[in-house]
Amino acid sequence: MKLTEPLKVGIIGGVLGFAISATLNYFIFPVPLNSVDNAIGNGMSGLMTGLMTGFVGLTMYMKNSRKIAEQGIVKGEIDHE
Repeated sequence: MKLTEPLKVGIIGGVLGFAISATLNYFIFPVPLNSVDNAIGNGMSGLMTGLMTGFVGLTMYMKNSRKIAEQGIVKGEIDHE
């Protein structure tokens, strides 16, 4: 695996995390009245951001795994027992 792949996934995850958290905090969880509301709003946006970036990371992993498996089958490198 090249070093650029994890960097690319990390940058995509960071940008998605920023965009989702900022959007949720601005539109869904407006300026909190107290620190408890602030903590709940940040926790909810963090949860949603984590779920979204985890989904993106999983789909990228599945895509790369499928490519590797197809290349292995074409090259005959996978042992069939």
